[in-house]
Amino acid sequence: MAKARIDLDRLMMAMTRARLVLKRYREERMLAVKQYAGGHYSEEAVRRGPPLNLIKLYCRVVGSKLYAHAPKVMMGTFAKQNKAAVAAMEAWVNHRLPKMHFSDTVSRIVLDALFSIGIGKVALAAPTDAAAFNGGGVRVGEPFLDRVSLDDFVFDVHARDLNQAEFIGHRYRVPLEDLRRSTLYSPERLKLAATADPLFNREGDERANVLGRTTISGSDAEEYRDHVDLWEVYLPHAKRVVTIADEDSQAAFEGYDRRRPLRDQAWVGPPTGPYHILAFNLVPDNPMPSGPVLDLIDLHEALNKNLRKLIRQSERYKAVCFVAGGADEDGNRVMKADDGDIIRVDNPDLLNQTAFGGPAPDLTQFMMVLKDLFSWAAGNLDILGGLSPQAKTATQDEMLQQNSSGQVAEMQEVTVAFVQKVVQALCWYWWYHPTGVMETQKKLPGLPDAAIQRKVYPRGATQPNGVPMPLTRDAWFEDLDIQIDPYSVQHSTPGMKLQAIMQVVQTVIVPMQPLLQQQGIYFDVNSFLDHIARYQNLPDLADIVSIAEPPQTVGAPGQSATQQEPGKPAVTERTVTRVNRSERTEQGTTQALRMGLMGQNPGGAPGASKNGGQK
Repeated sequence: MAKARIDLDRLMMAMTRARLVLKRYREERMLAVKQYAGGHYSEEAVRRGPPLNLIKLYCRVVGSKLYAHAPKVMMGTFAKQNKAAVAAMEAWVNHRLPKMHFSDTVSRIVLDALFSIGIGKVALAAPTDAAAFNGGGVRVGEPFLDRVSLDDFVFDVHARDLNQAEFIGHRYRVPLEDLRRSTLYSPERLKLAATADPLFNREGDERANVLGRTTISGSDAEEYRDHVDLWEVYLPHAKRVVTIADEDSQAAFEGYDRRRPLRDQAWVGPPTGPYHILAFNLVPDNPMPSGPVLDLIDLHEALNKNLRKLIRQSERYKAVCFVAGGADEDGNRVMKADDGDIIRVDNPDLLNQTAFGGPAPDLTQFMMVLKDLFSWAAGNLDILGGLSPQAKTATQDEMLQQNSSGQVAEMQEVTVAFVQKVVQALCWYWWYHPTGVMETQKKLPGLPDAAIQRKVYPRGATQPNGVPMPLTRDAWFEDLDIQIDPYSVQHSTPGMKLQAIMQVVQTVIVPMQPLLQQQGIYFDVNSFLDHIARYQNLPDLADIVSIAEPPQTVGAPGQSATQQEPGKPAVTERTVTRVNRSERTEQGTTQALRMGLMGQNPGGAPGASKNGGQK
């Protein structure tokens, strides 16, 4: 079947129009990124950085709840004949993901989604892709995951959903030498010349990466190697990917035929296409989402404006001592005395210390209300980040922690679903790799020190004698019905791991110990104590625990010592310790501030005002 003709001129006009529409989204994101970076990051960031960077605090706390480190993938299939191959592939994928810097890329995509939209690209690496990563673990012909910035993103803005877009693509910068050397692109590539890395988009808005660069010079000599900007656009209806030079670059190249793409190829990959979107706040009938940070930026700026005013007021604060006539000697002695000195004063009644300026109490209370509003709008940030106690007891704090986590649970589910789609796309490429062999080790049950080497070969692989390999990827990937569950995405501290081990020991191992012993499974107390020492950072624990043969006890007739149940003390004692904890909570403090703003006495009667009168 003949390829459908691509109207490149019309496509580029649609891209130009879409880039203009997306300008406002890029500008709003840029303002939020500047606040996140702060005033001490670079010359291009905000000149007056926020004294209290709530945006960065929100991203750190919520970001750690959404994605903490590289996931461990569990893969399963209902096709029994492929279970062994899928199990081997699971071990191979868990070994492969850290090597391709998967965690670093996804972390940046999650951060992008908090500000606006997170975009990941999964495809086979062309020579220019491998060169753009500069040895970052990407090889030509291998699948890779790349992050796409909103500054370099374009899609069909007429679509109601990104899944319905007629085109979607991104701009990327590649070394000119590698582009010219690759024969995958048309001869037009030889007519391209090096271009400067611009500080502004063609539509006039600043690029986010300008924050880490100087605006003094914009010459080509800034870069160590010559580079050129390219656009790669995916056309879902035609299942094709076209590569074109950036419009800014084309205007400077005499003889370049803009009606011909540098590369036009059929899409090779999963049906979902190369781009995977992470969006937390969808907007009805619009493909572009709204980032959670954009809903908090106004409270962040209002609180910091108020805080700056309080800081200025505190800088104007001064305390002076008034001296009445006839007490000049006393005033001189007070002026010359240091803090803590004991001096003689003949007329103390003629000395009066007065303070001027200082932070206004009403503004201070209002700033605390803004802080509480920000925490509430962010999903109770104080309890999510463990910044302050919220309840009277630790148990109540734990319950509040679980309820607060429920507010970010939806964002966690969206993040996990995104990771699933990305890993599934990578597995699609790895499964259909024509020459790749997945090598893993499998430990033998009952022999902890022994392992066998498992290899999963590509489709149709045979041994030298023509016999098919034992494990091959002959089945269609779509027929495997693989269930990909990326666990361990959320952060887990050593204390949390120890708590989980203790729970398993108390609820599973101890109650089932007689049954486990019948099957030859024994509880290794030495290993258990070793894990406690490591997770609690107690290296001296091994010095106070000695290893010796267990004492021999005489059990009941016909019962061995190992089958005897542990004895119970004849007398048990219980000590109840009552801990008196302060009842001051965040809610109580907020209520007191509100009463103060309304002129009421927080510690008085319900109807009493500040001056002691009644309403």
